[in-house]
Amino acid sequence: MTIHQVKVVKTHIPELDQALLGGPAAGDLIVVAGEAGVGKSYFAEQILQKCHGGTRIAYVTTEDPPALMSIRML
Repeated sequence: MTIHQVKVVKTHIPELDQALLGGPAAGDLIVVAGEAGVGKSYFAEQILQKCHGGTRIAYVTTEDPPALMSIRML
């Protein structure tokens, strides 16, 4: 049996990194779902702001119009 080492990406959000056993694995797809107004976009913004050092992140939303997203990400 071979155990592969998985590269973990730190989110720098301690509770999230702990829940994900150190952070999400590089290449992971994480879906955040919930009712409108519970803070999904805010949560995603926190991860985007705290992840740095060459980490590439794609943020996809189906609820927020593009104009609102560009204001939030400033």
